Amino acid sequence: MSRKIIIIFLAAIILVAAGSVLAIQHTDSLTENSTTPTETETVTPTNNPPEIVKNDTEFDSVKERIVELFPNILLSSLTPPTQDCDSQIPEIRYILYENALTEKGGEKYDIKVDYETREIRSYRSTEPQLSRSEEPEISLEEAEEIALEFLKKLKGDRYDEVIEESHIITKDWENTYADVRLKRFHNDVQFYIGSIHLIIDLKTGEVAEFYQRWPDFKNSTFSSPEPEITPPDEAKQIIETTINEKDSETRGCIKYYYDSVNSETMEPYWYSNYVLLWYEKDMPVRLVWRIDFTVNTKDETETEDSGHNFTLYTAVVDAHSGEILSMTSPNFRIYKPNEYIESASEGSAT
Repeated sequence: MSRKIIIIFLAAIILVAAGSVLAIQHTDSLTENSTTPTETETVTPTNNPPEIVKNDTEFDSVKERIVELFPNILLSSLTPPTQDCDSQIPEIRYILYENALTEKGGEKYDIKVDYETREIRSYRSTEPQLSRSEEPEISLEEAEEIALEFLKKLKGDRYDEVIEESHIITKDWENTYADVRLKRFHNDVQFYIGSIHLIIDLKTGEVAEFYQRWPDFKNSTFSSPEPEITPPDEAKQIIETTINEKDSETRGCIKYYYDSVNSETMEPYWYSNYVLLWYEKDMPVRLVWRIDFTVNTKDETETEDSGHNFTLYTAVVDAHSGEILSMTSPNFRIYKPNEYIESASEGSAT
């Protein structure tokens, strides 16, 4: 299933939940009526292009593992992979199998594998897959069981740990695919980014796509799950002070998005931004608040109801220190991981 289809499907869920036409960048859903965020991270390209792996036999076990998990893939189509460094953390390496073919239909897939652990990170179609008109042959319940059986093979001894840390959400897309998601939690606090997604074909029962973002936190410490910055007032004050200092054009023009500032339902997140997790590995994982807001710089007589399109911006505030870790607005952007990314690109990161 293509990324385009997945994005359209997820965007539809969010629009129903919000009840408004917003330019929203958050597409993960935790419950039917609330959204959890993803993050658009600044990418600094690496200086070196991907290299063809010269000793392909080194990865024979990886190819066997791919076919074990995705039996529809032709082993012969797993040609020598390319090796690349992560665009934001050069120390992290991947191997990529591109345009791997399936036995039935010849669909093409790109497969990303962690170079160090040899675990498959993603399995994604390179071509759009359209919805079908016929009735599905696999129920959502059966699709979830298929997804969990796949995870048992993938995670092995870690499977129980993954399940214990997860809330499982299963939804369908036009009776064509099931979207099975495991959202990650620690001490009943959800990770800002951290999930496993499986797309199950409701006609064949096959895993159509797979993606995981599931770092190992065994050696990590966490900050207190009890925030010192209270929502929403203190967090909002920090945001407004920052805008007043950095952007006189939008001063006093903030309107908060109702779902993100409801003090009765607001929950903090563990800020599992993978750049900070890597470069701040000796620090506790941060607890954060996420606040969504709009900025109305138009005349007061022009309202949302008048048909004016508006954009939803997001701020991520450290729930203990009050530091803004990520924030978008019309005229400036804050993104703390950039400090590490720029340092790494200059070759000075340790």
